[in-house]
Amino acid sequence: LSLRMKRKAPASSPGGEDVKVETFVHYDFAGRYDGEADDEGRPHGVGILRLDDDGAWYEGEFRHGAKHGQGTLHFPPDDDDSDDDEDDDDDDKVGPETSLEGLSTRGDRVRGSFADDCIEGYAEYLSRRDGTRRAGLWHDGELSGLIEEFDEDGECIFGGEMDANGHKNGRGWFTRPDGGCYGGELVDGEPHGKGLYLFPLVYGVCPPESKKDAATFAFWGMYESQTKEWEEWDARRD
Repeated sequence: LSLRMKRKAPASSPGGEDVKVETFVHYDFAGRYDGEADDEGRPHGVGILRLDDDGAWYEGEFRHGAKHGQGTLHFPPDDDDSDDDEDDDDDDKVGPETSLEGLSTRGDRVRGSFADDCIEGYAEYLSRRDGTRRAGLWHDGELSGLIEEFDEDGECIFGGEMDANGHKNGRGWFTRPDGGCYGGELVDGEPHGKGLYLFPLVYGVCPPESKKDAATFAFWGMYESQTKEWEEWDARRD
């Protein structure tokens, strides 16, 4: 079961005019897909697929109707995300490469590896609102295990373990906006257990005679997140 749909080819003729090609698209993808297809009209190769009426869509590689290979999954924009940023060239994905309309890039997205219609392998989640990223290995569409997080400037601010529920439990490290840094055991993303915390010199906690030689002042020991106290800690110059 298929129907015939005309689309605009990515390439242009030698004379610079647009080339119209004819391809067969399975009825399941009619009006929602623009790209290469197999003999049965299913997405196969490179293309763009509208996933639902809410505005989710995917661009990248397909294999016999499934997202498979490298690609980007775009989520719908937030309801309160205004469209008044005139300087943003990335507002809408509507151009000569596709006949689909209304595909917005103002939402969050996942960019990376897909297999059998799921995010599989290395991929990163990008937040459109604040520019942060979370990257790691995905399995069956879920991110867990060792991950990294980056701020809007591309600086890595966290590295460590995260479970399937999104909780940072286990071992890891993170930096604070003031320059402090912790490495050790974590519960729900906060220090708990054995760890090392490096305080920035701006707090003046480092002994005056060592300031010119030391970059930080370290607290090491057992940290209790409930009482916010260190036990059996040792203060020493790094």
